[in-house]
Amino acid sequence: MKCRYIYEKGDNKFHSEDFLYVGLRDGILTAAVGDWASNLTGNLYEDRETAAALGHDASTRYNGGVIGAQTARRVIKSSKSTGADIVREINEALAAKYGDMSRKYDELKRFRDDKRVCFTGFLSHVVATPQEMVITNVGDVRAAVGDCIVSGKDTIVQKFLNGVRQLYIGLTNDTQGTYDVIRPLIYEQFRWQNGDRPLSAPVINGTATRADGINTLKIKTPENCGLLLFSDGYVVPEEFTIDGLERMLAHVYEVDPFRYKEFPAAGRAKDDRTAVEIHVDGWNELVAEKVTPENSAK
Repeated sequence: MKCRYIYEKGDNKFHSEDFLYVGLRDGILTAAVGDWASNLTGNLYEDRETAAALGHDASTRYNGGVIGAQTARRVIKSSKSTGADIVREINEALAAKYGDMSRKYDELKRFRDDKRVCFTGFLSHVVATPQEMVITNVGDVRAAVGDCIVSGKDTIVQKFLNGVRQLYIGLTNDTQGTYDVIRPLIYEQFRWQNGDRPLSAPVINGTATRADGINTLKIKTPENCGLLLFSDGYVVPEEFTIDGLERMLAHVYEVDPFRYKEFPAAGRAKDDRTAVEIHVDGWNELVAEKVTPENSAK
């Protein structure tokens, strides 16, 4: 079994708020890509578990999205669960993290009542044996088997925010200040996560993820299949490989450099981007290769 992966932090970020995990143990493949959102409270936090996971000094301070991503990765690394169970386990770990951190950061005590303080993320997660593959998804992290997207889609609120940004730039031609204009909208929409309002989104944030937002797909594991998981730092490619993702991203920024025309996005620069590409041709060994934009095929 061969794995290629890419893990690049976004422009103007100190640390990536994505994560990836790939493991093969006792003939069971576990793979995941997570995409956590920047926490917009303005606070940075110390967290020893996150620092240890990333190989940093214990006093390093992180945006909450980094801590949320690494908390989810830790759960997935040690769990055999799928579907609603793996989502519940991550939520429980996040809730425990808030409880621990709230001794130093008082605002985290109110995470259930004010979800704007939460560390919020999306996930695509796969557990596979030679017989069966279970794909679990929350949000817009995509999973493709072969040349077909099988899981992951934009949320309604993402489409709304993209549209607001697109409209603003179209009216003002202001491509630099647009993020500052929509940032309050992004911050406020966090309040309604896992709720029942028109723009509420199912998320993983330490509270109960809406059941209709947890998508679980069970399929027979295809022979010699290709599997690709990727965060929304990428655009759906024509070729479902990391090289195809990188080529498509280069095309996007060539034809729509400010991301408000053909490829609208809410952000102001290139986002974190993470992808895992696996060729399942055996179950005895996993060989992994890190890919960078420089050594990716153009």
